[in-house]
Amino acid sequence: MNMEKYYIDIGKNVKELRKEKGITQKELAILMGLKSRSFIANAEIGKDKHFGIEHIIKLCDVFECRISRIVNIREDEQMPMEWLDDPKYHETE
Repeated sequence: MNMEKYYIDIGKNVKELRKEKGITQKELAILMGLKSRSFIANAEIGKDKHFGIEHIIKLCDVFECRISRIVNIREDEQMPMEWLDDPKYHETE
């Protein structure tokens, strides 16, 4: 499975949802409990490789949406198992 494509797709969706909500990267970072906006900036362009399921869950809370809206999966499709198996996908800033 190509994780790079997932990160790019997630980044596009995060940026779109953030703009729909009318908030800045810094405001989103604060709402997610992050220390800086750089995590959001890198995530939006698919460059942050520490973007894990805990971040997706926080985004769902902030944007009041389903996980499938952020990660581009159908309801009957599984998320990439790499996120569950590899500890590097669960690190936080």
